[in-house]
Amino acid sequence: MIGTVGQRIALALVAVLALACAGGGGATAVVQPSACVVTISRFAFRPSTAPEGSPVTLRMTVQNCTSQPQRVGLTRFGTEPPGCPVIDPITRTVTINPQSAYSERSPMTASPCRGTEQFTERVTDHNGTVLAQATAVLTVTA
Repeated sequence: MIGTVGQRIALALVAVLALACAGGGGATAVVQPSACVVTISRFAFRPSTAPEGSPVTLRMTVQNCTSQPQRVGLTRFGTEPPGCPVIDPITRTVTINPQSAYSERSPMTASPCRGTEQFTERVTDHNGTVLAQATAVLTVTA
C-alpha cells in the first residue's frame, strides 16, 4: 500500500466528495463543511431548461442536522444571461427546528434573455460564517 493511513483516508474523502458533487448532473453544486450543522439538500430549477418568459420554479430545502434549533441567514443572489440585469442579494432569517427541514418553492418567470441564469443560496450562522452554499442553473432558450 502506498502512503500513510492519513493520506489514504484523505484520498478516499476526496473521491467521495467528487462523486457527491458529480451526482447533481451539474445543475446543483453544494459546498458543505465536514461537520454538518445545516445542509442544503435541494436547490434547483424545475424545469432546468425553459424558453424565454416561461414559468419555472426554484426549489430549495435546507436541513438542520443538529439536535438544537438553528437560526440561520439565507442569502440568494445571481446573474442573468448577458443583456439582462444582475440579481441583487436578498437576505432573510429563518429558524429551523432540530432534525427538521425548511423548504421553499419560488415560482418565477424565465429571463427574457437567452443563455444561463444562475442563482446562489448561501446559508450563514449568526456570526456570518458560511454553513452551506449551492448554485442552481437555468438554461433559457428561444
